[in-house]
Amino acid sequence: VVEIPATVGGGTVTTVTGEGFKGNDAPTVIVPQAVAENDASTGLDNTSSVLTYTETTNTDTGEKEVTITGFSGSADVVEIPATVGGNTVTTVTGDDFKGENAPTVIVPQTVADNSTSALDNTSNVLTYTETTNTDTGEKEVTITGYKGDDKVVEIPATVGGNTVTTVTGEDFKGNDAPTVIVPQAVADNSTSALDNTSNVLTYTETTNTDTGEKEVTITGY
Repeated sequence: VVEIPATVGGGTVTTVTGEGFKGNDAPTVIVPQAVAENDASTGLDNTSSVLTYTETTNTDTGEKEVTITGFSGSADVVEIPATVGGNTVTTVTGDDFKGENAPTVIVPQTVADNSTSALDNTSNVLTYTETTNTDTGEKEVTITGYKGDDKVVEIPATVGGNTVTTVTGEDFKGNDAPTVIVPQAVADNSTSALDNTSNVLTYTETTNTDTGEKEVTITGY
């Protein structure tokens, strides 16, 4: 994931050029709405995944807040970051995450709880929170819930580059809950709310030393 800032050195970023963000292997780009709408931003034409955003200033706190305004691309899963440019993401607008063909959205719990977020008709939403491990100083992610119709839900090993350590809530419990594909370490965590889940597949990830690519081992059911 690459964040394109709204400003650089006090000057406004207006356009993106070049080939660095094009193609199936290109990173997801988080880009200001005005840049994405600029016809001169030829560096985004064939980008596989683009999240657009705007910044506003909270009149009560004086702090900048970020709104995710849209998504374009073919990704099946889209992560909404907790921050963009160091500023908190507070809401999601637009229709790009709605409907049966919309991607699964992994979104901060506070954004999902915000009544202005355009996620009401989204088919599949995973919510999360971030905390800092007091021993290691590293950020850790908790999956806090799920809303959707999928019969199988994959819990990622990381969100925003931070390790998923546990699952909470009631959304994965009971006979009507979806099958959950979850990292082995999360399933082994005694705080994870998977005790009464009907179907759980666990997995681990390793890196192939020859190809450098990640490979997955299903470790249990």
